[in-house]
This record gives sequence, C-alpha cells and structure tokens, in this order.
Amino acid sequence: MSKLWLVCLVTATLAIATISPGVVVAVPTPPPCSNYKSTAERSLPYEICTKNSAIGRIQKALGLPKTGKFDAKTFDKIVSFQASRSLQQTGKIDLATLDEIADFVDNGYGSTACKFNITRANLPWKKCDYSPSIATFQSFLGLKADGYFGPGTETAVINFQYANNLSQTGIIDSSTWNTYKYPKPTTTTSAPRTNRSPSSTSPSNSGGGWNYNTQPPVYLLSSYCDLRRSAFSSSWYGQHYWWSYWGKYSDGSLKLITGGSGYEAKVPYDCW
Repeated sequence: MSKLWLVCLVTATLAIATISPGVVVAVPTPPPCSNYKSTAERSLPYEICTKNSAIGRIQKALGLPKTGKFDAKTFDKIVSFQASRSLQQTGKIDLATLDEIADFVDNGYGSTACKFNITRANLPWKKCDYSPSIATFQSFLGLKADGYFGPGTETAVINFQYANNLSQTGIIDSSTWNTYKYPKPTTTTSAPRTNRSPSSTSPSNSGGGWNYNTQPPVYLLSSYCDLRRSAFSSSWYGQHYWWSYWGKYSDGSLKLITGGSGYEAKVPYDCW
C-alpha cells in the first residue's frame, strides 16, 4: 500500500508541475558539447550543441556571452526563460520561444534595428520577420526583395495599407495580403475618390463648409537603404556603419524615412 501511495504522490506532483504556469519543470541538463554542429539560421528549432550567428544574437539579447554556440549555459537560460513565460520547457529555441524573447527585448521596437530575425512560414508577418513570401510582396512594392521585414518594408506596408483603406498596422495580415494578391478591378464609370477636409476660408460654399480634394493621397512607391562605412572600427565589434532609408513617393519626391548607426551586428538585414 505504501508503494502505491508513493507512486500516486509522484504522479500528482509531476502533473501539477506540468500544468501550473511559471513552474520550473525539472529538465535534465545535457552533458557538455564536445563539438557544435552548424545549422541554418532559418531552420527552427535551435537545439543544444548547434551553432550559428542567430544563436549569438539571441544570446546577446538575453545577456549571455555572444558565442553563437548553443552550450549548457544557453540551454539553462532558455529553460528558465520558458518557465518565466509559461512556455513548455524544452530547452529548445522554437518559434513560440523566439516570439517571447522578441517581446521581452523589444526586438525592432519603433525605429530601432532588429536584434535578430524570426523565420515565420505563415501570416501574419511583422517587422523583424523573415519569409520568402515577404520577398514577393517587397518586389511588388519596389523594395529589395530579400524576405527580411525591416523598417523600410514596414513603412512601405503602412503606405500600401493607407492607399487601400486598410488598417495601418505595418503588419502583413490576411487583409493586406489578399488585397495585394487579389486586387479589386478599377472602373471608369465611378466618381473619383475624394479626401474631404473642413474649410476655414469658405464656410458658405456649396459644399456646406467643406472643400473636396480629388487628388490621390501621396504614398510610398519604393524605398532603399543607403549603407556607408564610417571612419571608426573596432577589433572587437568590427566596422562601424551609418545607414539611412530613403523613400520614393507617388508625387515624385525623395524623402528620408529613418536612419541609424552602429557596428556590424546592428546593421539592418535589408541594408546589406
């Protein structure tokens, strides 16, 4: 009877540890890696004893030494992070874990460059994602079609959404994607679309105090990144760069969108 009671107690304890959010489940720490297998950055999940530059960027984002090698310390850090975010504690860097890390470190927040990119097969796609499907949309927008969703792509998506009366989120969601893939046919019989704005100069005109602008809104046609070497370099961080994103607009103007500076690891992917 005592053995049966012990078995029930252990089973109940494991069940509680499995379902309770934030509980650290005992995950056996693997032995030290004798060698590290190179793995593609776009092939998730990343596992113990593998290496690539993306692992190094994730290590840096989590405050670990940037070695690019998925060692035991990185494994322990990932398990602890997964527990803190109520994720399954596998010790692997999968898509769900990577999304939580991106949220934790504000990856690409605002106008900042992406600390790392996330390979995502399906919609929705947002800044700092990568997908071959994003490249087809970039080509349509007149951008560099590399599949990396950088700040220039985000601005172009916002302008595309604006021009098509969509919510201007900067995210390629199903509505944005379907508008790109299945555009509505235009007709010559309908009246031109107008932008209506209050008039302060002719409140008594026939429009009832409103002026009507039949000109289409100005939107981004294409953008590109101008990357330049600076005079600074470091044996530890590498070459220092300046970058700026320029946009070509429908009214023929060329405007600065955003820019920044930093060493090699901070240069946005779509600038190379």
